[in-house]
Amino acid sequence: MGAARTLFARDGFESTTIAGIAEAADLGFGTFYLYFRDKAEILRAVLDEGKREVDEVLLEADDPGVPAGQALARFSERFVRTVSPHRDVMALMWLMAIKHLAPPIEPDLPRMLGGAIRPIVERGVAEGAFLPVNADLTSRLIASMHMSVLMGPSSDDVDAIIDAICELELRALGAPATTTATIEEQEKTR
Repeated sequence: MGAARTLFARDGFESTTIAGIAEAADLGFGTFYLYFRDKAEILRAVLDEGKREVDEVLLEADDPGVPAGQALARFSERFVRTVSPHRDVMALMWLMAIKHLAPPIEPDLPRMLGGAIRPIVERGVAEGAFLPVNADLTSRLIASMHMSVLMGPSSDDVDAIIDAICELELRALGAPATTTATIEEQEKTR
């Protein structure tokens, strides 16, 4: 699976071959079929592994006791810190969802990410902390921003990525920007 993950992320699903996966894994071509029926099945396994890596972040409930801007910044920080070491699979998940290539990802990462962000946006709008926006559309746009930042050039400065995301999303919602330093300070007082 590690070889497939690397090849899919580097070359794409269409360009990756079973022979290439077997060679990269230092296995005979026929050995591949002891574990997987076809290329789509190993792609599904790679994507499922990636999905498990982010489920914990996406499924964590919004804390209604925290201001919406702070909740969104915390979510963004957790997401970036969780997926940054796995950028290859996150990019692959995003691209497969955009292209709607087989096998389909249900639920797909963009929808899951938007679904996790939406309640925070809705709460912020209801509380008057955010501008009145279409929560569904805004959540999808923020989710797209999260993924595009993670798919961009690699950066070891995770705090800078988090700060950029937080500034952009909160500015778009008309809320004061929150940085990693602010998040850390808020955590200490909580």
